[in-house]
Amino acid sequence: MINKDNRVILECFLRIGDTIVSQNSDSSKEYRTITVPDGVKGVVIGFHRYKRAIGRNEVRSNRPVGIYEQNGAVCVKWETGETSTPSCHDIAFIDDETKDMRAADSVYRKAFKEALYLSPLPEVSVYEGDTIRIQRRNEDNAEVVITRIEYLDKDRLCNDDATQYPFIQVMCVEEGWRSSTNLADIVTFLKRGNYYWYEHDKTRMEFKDLNDEAGFYRTLGFAEEVRNPATGNYRWELDQLLEAIKNGEIDAISTSGSLFGSVPFSTAYRWPTMPELGKRLREQTLAGFEVK
Repeated sequence: MINKDNRVILECFLRIGDTIVSQNSDSSKEYRTITVPDGVKGVVIGFHRYKRAIGRNEVRSNRPVGIYEQNGAVCVKWETGETSTPSCHDIAFIDDETKDMRAADSVYRKAFKEALYLSPLPEVSVYEGDTIRIQRRNEDNAEVVITRIEYLDKDRLCNDDATQYPFIQVMCVEEGWRSSTNLADIVTFLKRGNYYWYEHDKTRMEFKDLNDEAGFYRTLGFAEEVRNPATGNYRWELDQLLEAIKNGEIDAISTSGSLFGSVPFSTAYRWPTMPELGKRLREQTLAGFEVK
């Protein structure tokens, strides 16, 4: 019997040629049809490759905007003769030693996550952050901000093979609801946002406050999360954060929400290539400690 702790949670632990075993999770048994019974061995023959678009407001992986191809689900040839792409939760290593060795193999994990750059983003007349007015079905027009653009769906059509798929995600300025739209539904173009001006004229960028400015540059990949040197992970105690901020080692902190009974914890960030922004963030953060 394979140890349940030996499950493969990340495909990046696997390599082509590995022998693994099927071990279906309880959720898989309950919610979907299982084609490979528990205990059947298989050999990794490759990985599903898929395209991913990195938009202007999601460059947290430090990759430039554009269209990429990267590794996805593992492809397995089973000893039964079948070939499938099982859930990463439904397969396990044969032994703990192999899993532990792979989990510690940061060089291979990084290589697995490397993406192949294919092309720049396709041309779209709107940018993330732009404010537009759209026509809503059987309702009044609404003023919305573009929150995300699904660039890979730009040329996709709806089931009628005529209507452009709603590949632009928006949020209503007044009411806060979210929806999807397409270019044909834009009634009026109201205002360019900071992502447009960052590329065309940085002097016209506007921020509500310092947090808004820091968040903007974070989405562009300028911020990096900082490990706690005392533990090696990303969780910090408040006294550790205060000391690190005073020493200029970090610029700002973020506290997680407390969902489903979990305990909130703090993480630390810095903007290493933006010292002036970092200085202002440290001053604001230290002021917050003084108020407390």
